[in-house]
Amino acid sequence: MRTRLAAILVLFVAAAAEAQTFRYRAAATPATGTVFHYTKSNRDGTDAWRLSAFVLSPTRIEVIKYLEGEVDFVVVEAEQDWQRFAPMHLRQWNVFADETAFRIAAHPSRDGKALVAKLANGGSMSFPAGAVPLHIYGFDFMGLNFALPHLVSAERSFELDLIDFNRDALVARAKAEYVGREQLRGADCAKYRLTGPFFGEKKGWLWVSLAARRLERFEHELPTSTDWNDVLVELQSVETMDDFQWQALKDAVTAKLKTRRK
Repeated sequence: MRTRLAAILVLFVAAAAEAQTFRYRAAATPATGTVFHYTKSNRDGTDAWRLSAFVLSPTRIEVIKYLEGEVDFVVVEAEQDWQRFAPMHLRQWNVFADETAFRIAAHPSRDGKALVAKLANGGSMSFPAGAVPLHIYGFDFMGLNFALPHLVSAERSFELDLIDFNRDALVARAKAEYVGREQLRGADCAKYRLTGPFFGEKKGWLWVSLAARRLERFEHELPTSTDWNDVLVELQSVETMDDFQWQALKDAVTAKLKTRRK
């Protein structure tokens, strides 16, 4: 009997390990100072903006979304929870030529079972944080990109819960269904089909570098923002900056903003 129980326990542990999607490994986290430069556009390449993510620390990233000559740009600071493999502390600003407007702050509830977002207009929303990572779709998978190096296997499907502020703060399950390997601009990538209740009948794809475990490309018929018809996010380059160089980039973007008409 003891031998049988021991065998069942071994099988149970093996099955649990197989089911685990992410496993934290400190050495896998992108080094502090790493900057990922992406473009974000419609899938046909129109309305292209720049999207840059700066690794502030082993748990924090700051992302700017901008187009030179606009009236503002977006700054999001996110702190990753390495038990949930998702950003559970987020703050967003819109930077104008003459002021910075604080728009949203999101933190876990006291019991840790929800992500609570507070808006500048005084409103608030609560989103259940369940068994799979919870991500805000409008963050363009930048939080997911920070977690990708910790995938147990990049050649296996995984699930997420996604929040969409454009659809009355909808929360629904999404699945990244592994379909095989594909070369993308010289990088050997795992390719996933993005499906599930969150996306409905709309179709999309995700490519993750197998060597670097980073987001190489993401496209979908469902836009992450109402400013676009659909969405295409593509990696352009990766570099290293210190805090002063990153601040200089933000200052340069700010200096080129147009003055708002009031």
